[in-house]
Amino acid sequence: MKRKNVFLMALLGSTFLMCLAATGTAQDQVPDAKVAKVEMLTMKVLVLDQDGNPLEGATVTPRGLRTKQNRGSHWFWRDESFGAPARETTGTDGLVEIPIPKFVVEKMEVGEVTLNVSHSDFVNFDEDRSVSDDPAEVKLERGFRVALNAINAETS
Repeated sequence: MKRKNVFLMALLGSTFLMCLAATGTAQDQVPDAKVAKVEMLTMKVLVLDQDGNPLEGATVTPRGLRTKQNRGSHWFWRDESFGAPARETTGTDGLVEIPIPKFVVEKMEVGEVTLNVSHSDFVNFDEDRSVSDDPAEVKLERGFRVALNAINAETS
């Protein structure tokens, strides 16, 4: 009877170890936890001040996508699909190149990109620009952001 128990324990133990080795860790199960290869394009963006002069030091970030097939669609930038969005800063010529995906999803080509453009001396910009514009122009208006905190005058 003892031999049978020892044999059973050995069999169960080896089965457990084989199952453990077969499953591995989560990292082993996903060969590359990074973003899958996505076909990317380069979009040129020209940032200008209100007088039409190139603006140095503006940060350009893609935030969303619209398809060519359905302009009314709006897809938020998905890090898990496209990687983290590029945050590029314009040079003295006001130009920047940002990588964007060619397709939002299979066979749905990107037609417009929602851009966030910021500069400390200008009002933030959040609008769509066509990927076929070469370069896509963005004109910033002079100004700044103001943050206010409401307080209740009756509390101490």
